[in-house]
Amino acid sequence: MSLTLNRLVFLQLLYCAAGLLYNVASMLESRVGDALWAPTDPGYGVVGMTIYLLFVSTAMLEQKYLYRFLMTIAAVLLGYSGVLKHVFNIGDLHLYQSVWTWMSAILVNISGTALALVGAFGLFQPPTPQS
Repeated sequence: MSLTLNRLVFLQLLYCAAGLLYNVASMLESRVGDALWAPTDPGYGVVGMTIYLLFVSTAMLEQKYLYRFLMTIAAVLLGYSGVLKHVFNIGDLHLYQSVWTWMSAILVNISGTALALVGAFGLFQPPTPQS
C-alpha cells in the first residue's frame, strides 16, 4: 500500500488533533489546580498546532511545493521542540505531571515529525483524480 497525499494529510490531521487534545487537556488540568502535563506552555502548544494545521492546509489547496517547504520547517521545529526537548528532560521528570505525560509528549511528536518528514521529502503518491 502506497501512501497517497490524501492519506498523509489525514494522518497529519490526526496528529494535529492529538496535539491539540494534549495541550487542551494540560490547560484544563492546570485550571483545576493540577500540574501541567509538561513544562511547555499549553497555550503555545495550541498556537503551534494551529500553525501546523495551516501548513497542512497548503496540501489541501494543492500547493505541493509550498506544502513541502512548510513541512521541512515543521519537521525541524517538531523534532527539536516536540521531541528532543522532552527527551533531554529525562533527568527532570518532575517537570511533567507523570512519566506517562512525558512519554506521550515524545510519542505524539515523533509521529508528527515523521509525518512532516514524509511530506517534506515528497514520499507520497499524488492524489488520485476523481471520476
